[in-house]
Amino acid sequence: MNFPHPEKRTAVPTAYAEEFSSQEAIDAVVRAANRTMVLISGGGRAGDEVMLEKAQESMSAGATGLIFGRNVWQREHDESLRLVDQLRQVLAKYPTP
Repeated sequence: MNFPHPEKRTAVPTAYAEEFSSQEAIDAVVRAANRTMVLISGGGRAGDEVMLEKAQESMSAGATGLIFGRNVWQREHDESLRLVDQLRQVLAKYPTP
């Protein structure tokens, strides 16, 4: 699934118009999935810091893993390796059971 974007809200019924952070949004998605594994997509191409923040928030919410293809492969080789190493460090903090 794509990482939720709570800031992108149009035509939201008043009862659901409460503001929440991206961390609260991903927490709610993982809770709603219950025992279903949740893989988070990186979405459109973004900078390292944005991707690392998405990874950290997703994994701390209980996501199973990440699908960040274009955000790795559409970079220069050295940049890709650096990002993958940083993502690996994030993932290592959340071992699978």
